[in-house]
Amino acid sequence: MSAYPSLRPFYHFPGWVIENVSLSSGIAEVRLRIDERYKHPCPNCGVSMGENRRVWQSVSDLPLSTANVAEIVYQAFQGRCPDCGAYHTFLPGGIDKNAKATTRLMHYVCRLCRFMPVNKAPEFLPISEDTARRWDKKILSQHLADPNLDDMRVLLIEEKSIG
Repeated sequence: MSAYPSLRPFYHFPGWVIENVSLSSGIAEVRLRIDERYKHPCPNCGVSMGENRRVWQSVSDLPLSTANVAEIVYQAFQGRCPDCGAYHTFLPGGIDKNAKATTRLMHYVCRLCRFMPVNKAPEFLPISEDTARRWDKKILSQHLADPNLDDMRVLLIEEKSIG
């Protein structure tokens, strides 16, 4: 058993393994590679997909140790199904393909925005105010139910804002 604790519980991505972790000048980089033993099933028919191409990509993640910026660098795997001919790109679990961030970072920003104004989140994380607002809205829309407005009879507006 190693005297140093493992980072595997923090960076557990089925189908990918930690290749390298480097920490320099406030930036942590966790490099993942595809686990060749893992078979990527076709989302349409379930048959193991063959490799079409691999592309290196990176996403932001929660700060690690003294690093304000944590980047996960990984190989995105595009597979082609031999049976149905479908193409599908596989990313490590917990990575939002559109946000270029992990879902846990997006949840963290949402929790910060619960206790402070959205424009203060960039003081704690290297993101813009617009990004914090967009992630907060996305997470809230996924986890909160739509308001029930069936019995509403009157709508009061307290302030007027132009902008």
